[in-house]
Amino acid sequence: MSHPVDYYAILGVLPSAEDVVIRAAYRALAQRYHPDRNQPGVPDCDEKMREINEAYRVLSDVELRIQYDRERASSLNQEPYIDDLEKDEPPTHDPSQSDWKLAQKYYPDLAFINSRLEKISWRLASAYRAYLLESKEFDKRIEIASSMQNEFLARYFSKNEQLIDFANDVIQRGHKDVAREINNAVRVLGGNMSAQTIISKIKRNHPKEFPDYNINSFIQTINENKAYFKIYELLMKSIGGKIEQKGIFGEHYIIEHFGMRTTIDSYAALRPWFLSNIIPYI
Repeated sequence: MSHPVDYYAILGVLPSAEDVVIRAAYRALAQRYHPDRNQPGVPDCDEKMREINEAYRVLSDVELRIQYDRERASSLNQEPYIDDLEKDEPPTHDPSQSDWKLAQKYYPDLAFINSRLEKISWRLASAYRAYLLESKEFDKRIEIASSMQNEFLARYFSKNEQLIDFANDVIQRGHKDVAREINNAVRVLGGNMSAQTIISKIKRNHPKEFPDYNINSFIQTINENKAYFKIYELLMKSIGGKIEQKGIFGEHYIIEHFGMRTTIDSYAALRPWFLSNIIPYI
């Protein structure tokens, strides 16, 4: 099945965007790319303006948008690649820049909010600026940024809050290669996969980015049969699980992992159980 042109991506808005967001994004892009207003040396502004006009024509019309959304939904059968975020470079000229600078004088935290959104995607940041300048809802700037950010990230990392927070953290730290790996895991395995399983795998694959993640040393200690109870406890904590000693003398253990609960009847049985049920899956 052929995929329709992504009009939402062209305008830099989310599929759930309200009319005011679409209108604001269109106006900002029209000022930026219109041949009569564009800065000298900006290539392909005529073609970009045609794309922008067509996207706005469809998305601003209720009936056309409903029809387009149906066609788009039927063509999307997987999470999009995060690489789709940055198919082109951000424009060097922003006609609304002077208005935005003025707004920052009254709300200095806008600079910080905008910089965080830009690290995720310049389109997301652009939509945020356009919306605030159009709606004048500066008193809700933090809530609006959080809502737009989380909805944007949910397209690439599922709706799981733990995965969204983890992905946002690695993006803010400049590790988009790690974010792509998270995205691929969600795309292949689906959004119902255990978030902690994905996170622990990612951290194990990128020890330089997560130097405080000692899972490899825990696993090595267990493999070499040198582990004591604290090692098992730390390993379970690092993958989002838990192990507790129970009984008068601590003679058996309750392990919570991957949404399951298991009872181990002796300390001697811990190591073989971990080797079979935990270590192969992290």
